[in-house]
Amino acid sequence: MSKYKCLSVCLIFSLIFSGFFAPAEAALPESQAAQRTVQDSVPLTLQDKLFFVEDIPEIVGTETAAAELYTRRLREEERSLNEIVFRDTSGVNTLYLYSFPVKYVENGEIKDKTLELETLERGGKTLYRSADNDVVTTFSDQISDGIHLQHGEISITLKPEPSVKNSALLKAETAFPAADRKSVAFLADQPVSGNVSLTYMGFSQELLIQERAGQNEFVSRIYTNGLELYQDDFGQLLLRGAGDDAAVAYVCDPVVFTADNRNNRLLTYTYETVVPNEEYILRLTLPADYLADESTVYPLSVNSGIEINTNGSIEDVTINSSAGSSGSSGSLYVGKRSSFGISRTLMKFPGLNLAPIESELLIISASVEIRDLLCESEAMTVNCHAFTGNTWSESSASWSSVSPNSYASSYTSRSVSYGSGNAAGDSQRYSFDITSIARGWKSGSYDKNKGILFKAANAVESGGTYINKTFASSNHSGYRPCLKLEYSSISPTVTFAAREITMTARNSRQLDYTVTPAGVGLISWVNSNSTALSLTQSGEVTAHLPGRYSVAIMLYYNGFYVSVDTCYITVLPQTSVPSGVYKIQNQYMGYYLTAKPNASVTLEYGLPVGRDGSQLWFVENCGNFCIIYSLGIYDRVTHGEKEMVFSTNLSGNMVQLYNETGNYKKWIITRGNLGECYISHYEVVNKGLQANGASSIPILSSVIQNTQDTEEIRWNLIPIEASSFNNYYGGSIEK
Repeated sequence: MSKYKCLSVCLIFSLIFSGFFAPAEAALPESQAAQRTVQDSVPLTLQDKLFFVEDIPEIVGTETAAAELYTRRLREEERSLNEIVFRDTSGVNTLYLYSFPVKYVENGEIKDKTLELETLERGGKTLYRSADNDVVTTFSDQISDGIHLQHGEISITLKPEPSVKNSALLKAETAFPAADRKSVAFLADQPVSGNVSLTYMGFSQELLIQERAGQNEFVSRIYTNGLELYQDDFGQLLLRGAGDDAAVAYVCDPVVFTADNRNNRLLTYTYETVVPNEEYILRLTLPADYLADESTVYPLSVNSGIEINTNGSIEDVTINSSAGSSGSSGSLYVGKRSSFGISRTLMKFPGLNLAPIESELLIISASVEIRDLLCESEAMTVNCHAFTGNTWSESSASWSSVSPNSYASSYTSRSVSYGSGNAAGDSQRYSFDITSIARGWKSGSYDKNKGILFKAANAVESGGTYINKTFASSNHSGYRPCLKLEYSSISPTVTFAAREITMTARNSRQLDYTVTPAGVGLISWVNSNSTALSLTQSGEVTAHLPGRYSVAIMLYYNGFYVSVDTCYITVLPQTSVPSGVYKIQNQYMGYYLTAKPNASVTLEYGLPVGRDGSQLWFVENCGNFCIIYSLGIYDRVTHGEKEMVFSTNLSGNMVQLYNETGNYKKWIITRGNLGECYISHYEVVNKGLQANGASSIPILSSVIQNTQDTEEIRWNLIPIEASSFNNYYGGSIEK
């Protein structure tokens, strides 16, 4: 709702005194008197924990900073006036994103805003003025002088409209500044009093009605200095320059809170034009039946304000299936309402910059917090989804334009009812976990510019009962939404010192690796073949079976595996076979490897050596590996007289003959204790040659060799005298 951010003038306080005169000797109500004793200090225990206490902005507070174990403020990570970033003891960064600026620029220096009032003495009067803010509010101890707000060229003054009956000025004794210098209490009569306090974009007012006083109308006069006051279709009062469409300020929707928060009520101002673009009369009426209702528990607190409009880092709007929408309202609705139909809320975060975060895996948590305004006791579940419909804006979003039923199926939910909120200090604030959505924004699976959708359950939306919840929008003078994002300040990695190693069976060695930064995260291992290799948690590997295998190391950090590296291990046999010509027989079937004219390899009955060379193989021992040549097949078509070798493909899912220029032709042949041989691949991980049951086609499967192995993986290499195959081979291999 950035379009209409508010210029927070405490309207009600001007309104309060339109019909009351306070006697000088009147005492403060007990609740206000207590405010005067509040000490504006940080407990020593917190100061001890927070060595950077002077750099903690007021909007976050020292108690939160201590509870979250923040160690320093990261101003270099703050990319707008709406952001605050801290780092905690574990190296996690926390970003707070607000819908309004919480910092301002003065003489080229960025400063944190505070809500403190400074005191000045002028002309026999005490003036109260914003101490640390570029939105400056000024008022005196005589509220009849009015409340003045200045921001750049915007100048607004709000004054109470004196009644005929009570036209005397309020006296200085009726103003009571709080000890924390953040509010001033005014007393008009014992039944009615109030407070004026600052907001980050203006100021707010609270009208306190202690009992059924009989008055339900309050009037004030607003001087706009060239701004036009107008009202949109939903009753929101806005201020804009003459001839301009964009609002520069707005009057916040008044809300009445009962003492027990169980019968709160939204109200609407009416206004009259005295001088266009200069002077207007504002009127607030509390319904008489509401004031007399037994469920209206006193004292009542009526809150409102006027605030400067700013480009917000959070935007929100309610869309209604049977009515229009308003991006300027101070309230958001979810559920089903009479005359409006189904109500859903869209919210997005244009001020959120995820570019500095390297990966979605570094986002630890994300949550958005919204405040229930009316706090009805009847519970209703509110779901929060990633929105996947059309791109939208506050000024133009509508049910028909955004594709309202386009949202992610997964969601987080909260049951909203009186007293069921969970945020510290305010039981009516509700935090929704949007971690998976924020990660999706970073990875690209969701669109950050489309934001999130709040909706009621399908049973509520399709039911015949009207029930809804009302939340404060980013245009509310208080209780605005806030986004909290936690992300890792580091991108940990783990790497092997060597990614390719060769070792001999029955030997051990340490797999060295480096974690950067040192000492971060937890290490896990993945072994491609626990029979062939044994691996300790410290990274010592022992080779048992010849072949090619892999070991992966994974770094677990902040709930995710954030880095993986792989080491390929080639295990050589202690005893292999010498170069020579062999027939290769499977012990399980008794059949022999046979080269076929179509370059396939089968298992067949033994053929006489003198018949042809299809079952004769020349095994060339190259040291770490062997190459197996067919002595009966040439690749005459594509490579002339090139020799054909026994090989496989990259995935190791088949065996074949290919010319000697091809890849994946290297094998490890291991001689067992009983003379049997095991044939493993040298280049493809975890693959060995075996018979495939009763099939005539040999296959490659996972290497498994132990005392329980089967004859399917055992082979006999039967040497053949050189003179016996001379007729079948062209002679490029020496006899």
